Amino acid sequence: MFLLTANVLLIILGYVDACVPTQNVVHTCSACAPIYDATCQGENLPSSSMYCLTDDEVPVTYTRGFCSTPCLSPDACMLSLDCPSGTAARIDSGSGDMNGNSDGSATFLYCDEGTGSWNAIIDGSTTSPILKVACRYP
Repeated sequence: MFLLTANVLLIILGYVDACVPTQNVVHTCSACAPIYDATCQGENLPSSSMYCLTDDEVPVTYTRGFCSTPCLSPDACMLSLDCPSGTAARIDSGSGDMNGNSDGSATFLYCDEGTGSWNAIIDGSTTSPILKVACRYP
């Protein structure tokens, strides 16, 4: 009886470690720091006329691996920034904000783990370096 109980307990503990598909994936990049603007307060904060969404509201998910086009990096940290309706991708390159893709499609960002520098692909052109990104209104 005890053995059966122990097996059931082990099975239950195995499921505790599983990831729920709706959760954000933990940032797995090492040299590339998270690029989403951590100062964003969320929808309608600080005001309904000017705000940026938190990374959980977007949601933001980083992936790490081979980046084929256009970066050709064997080890890159990547983010496809797909802003929710009513907000748009804004990219800070250090000299003011730029808009993401003009057609409203997701803006692709990547960082080569060898350099730790973020780049954005905006309307087919590479922009670098990138300091932070956010989904902003307006």
